[in-house]
Amino acid sequence: LEPFQIFSFHYGIPAQVVAAIDINTTANQVYRHNFPDTPLWNKTIEGISLDDFNKLSFDMILMSPPCQPFTRDLMVQTLKDCGYTFEEIMVSPTSVGIPNSRLRYYLLAKISPENVGIQTNGLPALPKGRYNNCLHLI
Repeated sequence: LEPFQIFSFHYGIPAQVVAAIDINTTANQVYRHNFPDTPLWNKTIEGISLDDFNKLSFDMILMSPPCQPFTRDLMVQTLKDCGYTFEEIMVSPTSVGIPNSRLRYYLLAKISPENVGIQTNGLPALPKGRYNNCLHLI
């Protein structure tokens, strides 16, 4: 199995990164120091053109939205406006096999009138196989 080719908006997800993007000067300096062979674009998400994407060969895009207009409140409101039901949980990545113990926020959503219906108290890991049609927002 070959490693995935990814385009990263988020610094810290292990894979073969074909390009990274951020507008934070300090973050870019640190990234360039740590990953000198990875192309680093100093532009906003909105500044990425279709031509930029076509020049890259990647299997997936990974990102962690930084702030406005990508806030949790805006995502939640958009989900509500579009008729999604959702559940918000905090899970340690170690519970799903990622060696990082910092709690992470997850929002599980599906377009359905029924409740997402997972137990959030003491959740050891994300349930397997129950969310095949879910939208996962970070």
